[in-house]
Amino acid sequence: SLQPSAFCLFLCLCAFVPLCLLPRVHAGEVKETARFSMAPVPLTAKAPKIDGAVEKREWIGTSLLPKLIRSADGAAADTPARVYLACDPNHLYLAFQFDRPANALIPSMQHTERDLPALSRQAGKNEWEDDCFEMILDPGHGHAACFSFGGNAAGGFWDKIQCPKEDWSWNPEWQYQARTTDNGWEGEMAIPFASLQAGVAQAPSPVSGGNPQPGAEGVGSKGAGAAVPHKSVPKPGEVWGFDFINRQQTPVKEVSAFAFVAERGGANELNHLLFTGEPLVVRFVESGPFVNAQGGGATLELANFSSQTANPTVSLELFK
Repeated sequence: SLQPSAFCLFLCLCAFVPLCLLPRVHAGEVKETARFSMAPVPLTAKAPKIDGAVEKREWIGTSLLPKLIRSADGAAADTPARVYLACDPNHLYLAFQFDRPANALIPSMQHTERDLPALSRQAGKNEWEDDCFEMILDPGHGHAACFSFGGNAAGGFWDKIQCPKEDWSWNPEWQYQARTTDNGWEGEMAIPFASLQAGVAQAPSPVSGGNPQPGAEGVGSKGAGAAVPHKSVPKPGEVWGFDFINRQQTPVKEVSAFAFVAERGGANELNHLLFTGEPLVVRFVESGPFVNAQGGGATLELANFSSQTANPTVSLELFK
């Protein structure tokens, strides 16, 4: 059993570890679990302070994603990254810490404007030239509307409707702060669920191409069966599409992400968030080959921040 505020470490000889402490998944499309990873999002009792300083005491009750993988070949990224996730009744919280190459510890951060990637394209440039992160969300996992958030170490940021059609006019309320560190840079963000609900209402319908009106029947659900996101925390077991990307531009370009896809754009290639509805935390501490032994595995850390005793079990599946 897992006592309140207790930690347990599990070393599992596997490539994929589904945890039975999580609630049953409600999304019917999540079938290829070997390819599409699922990150649990626990409830947090205390909201972190969004000031750009990722402090352990603030993010201890959150999930930790596994290593980001290079988009070019699917291997683990050369520079480490740590990504933390949690939610409360009103917000989705995310924090990240990016290490940088030893010869370029300070990231490129020339800009502080909002929606600079759109302005750069208007100026004839192909992309934002700063080192930055990007997060993509598909609320409800219905592939009807997905949203992109991003930013750099100087606090410059963007937000847009990414699909079914790119729209830079969407400017939701959300918080983002970042700073440089001795090893690279880090940042924190808080996204209100209500802002995402408004975004689904603004996104064009994948069927008609028009802009549904808030409160209209079927908003966010035409063609794909997606539900309108809640104004508060999603129900336990609800699944959203999700990806988190480290877009390192200097000193050499390297794109690494939670999802391994050849080309980003649509929601069908996203990995998944699973809202647990409980303050039970799963952290992917490390993975890889065993030292001086055959095979490989992963070290998971489970933490119980509830007032009740939990009895988790780990089932093992091997995929070739």
